[in-house]
Amino acid sequence: MSFSSTQVTVVGRVITDIRTRVTQAGDKVANFRIACQERHYDKAQDIWVDGDRMYMTVSCWRSLADHVAESLQKGDQIVVSGRLKLREYTTEDNERRTDLTVDAKAIGPDLAIHTVAVSRRDWTVSPNQQQLIPPTTLTPPPKTTKEDVARAA
Repeated sequence: MSFSSTQVTVVGRVITDIRTRVTQAGDKVANFRIACQERHYDKAQDIWVDGDRMYMTVSCWRSLADHVAESLQKGDQIVVSGRLKLREYTTEDNERRTDLTVDAKAIGPDLAIHTVAVSRRDWTVSPNQQQLIPPTTLTPPPKTTKEDVARAA
């Protein structure tokens, strides 16, 4: 990770279909857009008021792309954590535009809005992130007894 990258966590609603593709290098990528909008309660009027709205693109790579494509759909409220990028481009009409993109490291449903059932894998990643280890080879830490606590004191 670069020291100059801007890490963000945003909450937003998926507003496009999830589009997946495979790069020439063979990596899977999923892209979609989200809308982020603040809301606050106006006590004087006794109503919720919509604030400013911001749109951004979310890019997911490899296994995250697979999981997003399987799990999310348009309308879902999600939490995205990743690196923020600003992309500038010119349209066919010669108009300059900018696009905010989050290169996602993690995505999940907003549990303030949704409930979920987690589907856990039977594998875990090694500490050096190089290989998958079957759970049967993992040794749980020993249980601490009252005697252990008394000896440590």
